[in-house]
Formats: sequence, structure tokens, C-alpha cells
Amino acid sequence: MSFLQKDVNPVGRPSNETLKKRRNKKIAIVAACIVGVLALGGGAYVLLTGGNLFNLMGNSVTKYTSMYICPSNTTLQGDYCRRGDGQTSKPKRVEYFTPALNQANVSEHKRDSNGKISYNISLPTFIHGTLPSDVTIGIEYQIYSNGKWGVSVPNPLSGNKGKTVTDAFSIDFNNTKKVRIRGYIVNGSKKEYTGWSNEITVTNNKKNTFTLTLVGNGASVGKTTLSCTTVGTSCKVTLPSISRGDGWSVLGLSEIKNATDKNVLVPVNNGDITINRNVTYYVISKKTVTAKFYNNTKTNVKLSFTGGKSCTLYNTALTCEVQAPTIKTPTYYSTVGFATSMSATKADVALTNNKIKIYKDVTYYPIVKKNSTYTVTIQALGSTLEGTKTRMSCTPAGEESKGCTVTLPKILKAPKGKNARGYSKKSASTVVDYKSGEKITVKNNMTLYVVLTNVSKS
Repeated sequence: MSFLQKDVNPVGRPSNETLKKRRNKKIAIVAACIVGVLALGGGAYVLLTGGNLFNLMGNSVTKYTSMYICPSNTTLQGDYCRRGDGQTSKPKRVEYFTPALNQANVSEHKRDSNGKISYNISLPTFIHGTLPSDVTIGIEYQIYSNGKWGVSVPNPLSGNKGKTVTDAFSIDFNNTKKVRIRGYIVNGSKKEYTGWSNEITVTNNKKNTFTLTLVGNGASVGKTTLSCTTVGTSCKVTLPSISRGDGWSVLGLSEIKNATDKNVLVPVNNGDITINRNVTYYVISKKTVTAKFYNNTKTNVKLSFTGGKSCTLYNTALTCEVQAPTIKTPTYYSTVGFATSMSATKADVALTNNKIKIYKDVTYYPIVKKNSTYTVTIQALGSTLEGTKTRMSCTPAGEESKGCTVTLPKILKAPKGKNARGYSKKSASTVVDYKSGEKITVKNNMTLYVVLTNVSKS
């Protein structure tokens, strides 16, 4: 099958002489326009690109293009399609045209959840007559992105049955992109193209709506959802009132919920901020609190230093931590901790690794308590003890929990027929817990028993 482009805006069938002249003229056009010839089936398809087929160069001229198409088992010779056995038939004439590029219609097709826009670019293409089933006319496009033209996307024209058809294809644009278009004719896997059109700049003219979700994060906000609409890529929203009392300062906004001063992305002092997407911002606020430490003049307990220590609360934090001074606990006293009253007997705040947690300004005093005196009672069970000591006492000099020490008396003599082995914590026990004359640590009142065993008979 073969075809050859014929008359522009033809009226009726031209004469053989006219056809011959026009064919000669078209040979020159073919040479000037760099026309490709592809061997397709039993004939050749010749595509002339002299501004008639797919008029894509941006002007307003619209011209018809005629083709004479022969069956695939013939070749176009003169005015006839000639088979190998010499039989001839008349070729089929098909006329079509594509309007100028500036007549293209660009409209939005759809928008997805991420704000990506799909456009329709429609080029009305009118086909007069019917193309053979194995011949396809189409247009294809390329998108210019990241400094280069993308892969060509073909779009065959539908409705090749003498009807006016519109080819529309969807191209995704986030912002402004460039597109170029060219026409093609294809038989099977073989294509022949027109030249590329001038560049089309397609702009996102859809009104984009962006939403800012505002989370107080401990602060009070007048409005939690803010939206703005733009035909561009960003727009401004006006922040509502943002406040937080009781000594708190509002620093700004951040996408990080637990942000501090270093993570504030958006200040709030100008009232307007620019957004280019749906975003959630958290209000970032802080409060500085101070713990003041003073000596307890009522109990004469002193500290390693006096004065204030400060820390900062952020957002929804309930406490922050400060370093406390060391309490100079007197001998025979134990440290209780810190309290807001000099007369307190219990601590108002936990002391961990000499640090305390606070949530407001506060004044603390050191609290101590006098250590207990512990007594050790000895049950001699008839034995004679050094110095006849059966009761002894001690008081911890430092922290009560560490206890104090006593030296157990030596067992000088056991009752007749018995051996004295040492001391036990339990009555009538043969288990020795402490040796005679041993120095032991005492952390509470206790009673010890001399351990006696029978003298073995020889």
C-alpha cells in the first residue's frame, strides 16, 4: 500500500497533466523539507511536511492535505494503482487538516491528593474520507523538565471515519512546564514524522488551596485551621491570636512538636506566614523558672552555695531540672532534702543525684534530722564477758542509713561443760554470726546470744 500527498484544498479530481506538474513540484518540496520514505508493505508512504500536515508552527493558517492511497499489493504509478500483473485501479483520496498550534485548547483535567494537576491539551483534527485500517495518523508530545526534553508520548487520532475528531491527552504539571508536539503517520511499526512544533508553555492556572493546621502545644490559639488560595505555588495566611500566660513566651512555630529555640522555623511576630503545601505547625513556647537555695538559720544547716539556679520549660513539659547545692549535714544528723519551710521535717521535692525538678519559681531550705541511737544487748547465757559488758550503744555520725559501729566484748569463760564459740542473732542457735571481740556495724537495735556447745568427752 502507498500514498502520496496531493492537492492543497482540492476541488474535484485534477487532470493527469495537472497531477504530473504537481508531483514534480512536490518532489522539490520533499527535497526542501527532508521528507522520509519508508518501505511499508508492498508500497511506500510519503509524508510531506511543508506546513500542511499538522500545521504546528504557531501561525493561523489552516490547509487541507490530500493523500492518494493505494492497496498494499499495488504501487502508485501515475494516476493509478498498479498491481504486479499489470491490472490497475483508482487510488483512494483522503483529505485532512490540523489547525494551527495557537488554536490548541488547554484545560485542567484532574488534581490528585498531592496537588498534582493533569491537563488536557486538545488539538482539533478534521479527517475527510476514511484511512485504511493499517494506517494511523497521530500526534505525540514531549515534556521539558529538569533541563531536557522527556520521552515522546504518542497519541493516535481516533475516529478515522470522516468525522471531526479531537485528540486530547493528559499531562501532569506541578508548576509551569513546556511541551512540544509533532505529527506522525504509521503503518505497523514504521513511523514518519513532521517537524517539532514551537514550544508551548503550559502554566498551572488552577487555584491551589493550602491548609495550615495549628496545634497549641500548651498554648492557646484563636483558630486551629488556616487556609489560603492562589494560582501560584504559595500563599499567605494570617495567624490567629496565640497566647500563653503565667510567664510563658511564645517563640514561634515548628513542624517538630518538641522543638526548642533552635528548631523554630516560623516566627510569629509579623502575623503572616507563607505556605506552599498542607502543613501542621506546633506552637513553640518556653518558660524560665528559678529555684533559690538558702541556709537554714533555724537549724544552723548550711549549703555548699546559696542563690538561684534556673532551667527552661518547653511546650507541654511539666518540670525541668536544676543542680542543687550540697547540704552540709552536721555530725550525728542525716540529710532529709529541701523544703520551702525551715521547720519542715520532710522534703518537699525529691533529690536525685543532687538534682531536683521544678515547675515554677521556688525557694528551698535544707532539712536534716538527728540520727537515732542504736543499742546492742548481749545475752551471756552464763558466760563471763570482758568487762562484764552486756549492753552497748552507738549513734551514726553521718547518714543514718550507713549505721554506726560497736566492738563486741570478748567471751572470757563459758559455763562448766560448755564451749563458747561466738555470738548469734538467734537464741539457742549453733550458727556463729559474729566472733568474740569482733567490731560490727549496727543499723538498728539488736540482741545477740553467746553460742554454746557441749564439751566433748574423751
